[in-house]
Amino acid sequence: MKNHKIISAAIFILSFAWIGIFAYLANTVDCWPRVSSFLCGDFSETKLQPLFWSALPLPVIAIGLFIFRREVFLTWAKFAVPAFIIMIGIMLYTYNNTPDVGGWVDWGSDDQFATLTLPPLFFIISVIIIARKARRLRHFDSKKSVPTF
Repeated sequence: MKNHKIISAAIFILSFAWIGIFAYLANTVDCWPRVSSFLCGDFSETKLQPLFWSALPLPVIAIGLFIFRREVFLTWAKFAVPAFIIMIGIMLYTYNNTPDVGGWVDWGSDDQFATLTLPPLFFIISVIIIARKARRLRHFDSKKSVPTF
């Protein structure tokens, strides 16, 4: 991984493409005449929506990673890869699960709760990791650059 800025820019561009494609598919598919399309009904609600909601925090995080040093990017990547895969897995599971009211909590269904909590939680933890690592690196650099006589 020679240049983390290229990877951050790729994450930014791909996340916007991901969001745009899924938003377009979710908003343009008209299933009221019940055309026999694979995008109608369950596929849109169980596959497209969780993928759309899971990609929303990525552009903001990618901009932050573009600004900071390589060490910050590597620290975030160690968290983000497994956490993002687990988040998508949980969201796909809850969207494909039979809707039960009061699954994890006493309001709404599991898919509503997963959509409401997992992407913001991923974003908040990512911001905390990025800020903490950047602050520690800045603190370490400030101690190292103090001239000694």
